[in-house]
Amino acid sequence: MPIKEEYMSAVDVALMLNVDRSRVLVLCRQGRFDGAEKIGSSWAIPRSSVENFKRLPPGGSKNLKQQHEEDKAMLERLKGEMRND
Repeated sequence: MPIKEEYMSAVDVALMLNVDRSRVLVLCRQGRFDGAEKIGSSWAIPRSSVENFKRLPPGGSKNLKQQHEEDKAMLERLKGEMRND
């Protein structure tokens, strides 16, 4: 017999993850919860997907300082290439 998946509402997920409901809705639209489905105007989110949810570090995959340093290095390389042309 197949195991039934338990689903949660956006409000329940928000309480579980200690975030605002609107954040949960954004995560649903981004596809961050595997198996989440929109039913009418509500989301049904599998409990297992919420339990396995991995938060991204602040600033996405890179922090702002690291991104700034990479951008600065790229600009310096481009300036050097332009001087050599």
